[in-house]
Amino acid sequence: MSARENSLISIGIVLFPNVTQLDFTGPYEVFAKLPNTHLHLLAETLEPIRSDRGLTFLPDTTFAQSLPLYVLFVPGGPGIDAKLEDKKFLDILSLITNFFVTKIFG
Repeated sequence: MSARENSLISIGIVLFPNVTQLDFTGPYEVFAKLPNTHLHLLAETLEPIRSDRGLTFLPDTTFAQSLPLYVLFVPGGPGIDAKLEDKKFLDILSLITNFFVTKIFG
């Protein structure tokens, strides 16, 4: 890894089926404007992910390929409810962040 890559802040944005496009792309635009950052679009596979309104996104990094991240962002949408019940998904997020992921009921 080069010195430049070591100085970058790695930010991961998790994609999943039925993500709400604005919940993903709005924060993406903000993160992308930060200096010295590199964004990773994370998903289980590199297959296209369809939003809740049918727009398709292409992940660029799988969970298995994920580098250490400074920020892990999980957007909202109807698909997040199923993901919060998916033990495999929660375990992956825990591994990526080195923290326990807790479901918050509101």
